[in-house]
Amino acid sequence: MIKQEVVDEIRIAMYEDVGLMYDFYTDRWKDDTLRDVQEYVPDITQEELDEYIKQDEPYVTALVKLALKVADDRELLDSLFDQAPEKAYETVKCITGDKIPYEDFVDILEYGGKPFFKTFEGAAGGDEELSEDELLAVVGGSDKDRAEAGVIKILEKIIISVARCFTAESLVDSPSGAKAIGNVTAGDIVYSLDKDGNNIMFINGAAAESYGS
Repeated sequence: MIKQEVVDEIRIAMYEDVGLMYDFYTDRWKDDTLRDVQEYVPDITQEELDEYIKQDEPYVTALVKLALKVADDRELLDSLFDQAPEKAYETVKCITGDKIPYEDFVDILEYGGKPFFKTFEGAAGGDEELSEDELLAVVGGSDKDRAEAGVIKILEKIIISVARCFTAESLVDSPSGAKAIGNVTAGDIVYSLDKDGNNIMFINGAAAESYGS
């Protein structure tokens, strides 16, 4: 069984780089995922990563549920950071129950901060718009609703939308590793997705080539 300290390290990495969540639950860049996680958790094995992805799906669902509630509500977002963590956690429990432990909530505030939540702005709509039933399965549904709705597929829709909704603090992949969009300058190479989910290399804002799907 994967050790809790490894789970904690992966979760912290995910708060810092939402793109890892995308890799975990969409299978888009599966071959590169272990390498990317090892930048944060150097000793993790493929077996441990596979186990983590499987066992932490309920937690990630709760995390996405919280993010969707908070991202488009500036007053709610500010309240999580303006209050003492213990008080703010009462709000979190009203949204996710006990699916997000207090210690993890504190880590989200510390390692992800407001940029983590802002990454989810508008994620419920856009190119992969969700039906009301699908949103309910993640944001307010019961365990039975989630099971019937195929929540992994719903997460994929949400996370694909997240991958297309960037702020200046959002991280993008580059040959030298993750880089904040606000720090990308003319001539830099970054990686993104086309409308079909294919990996695309960009140079000076132009698509240079597709390098897989």
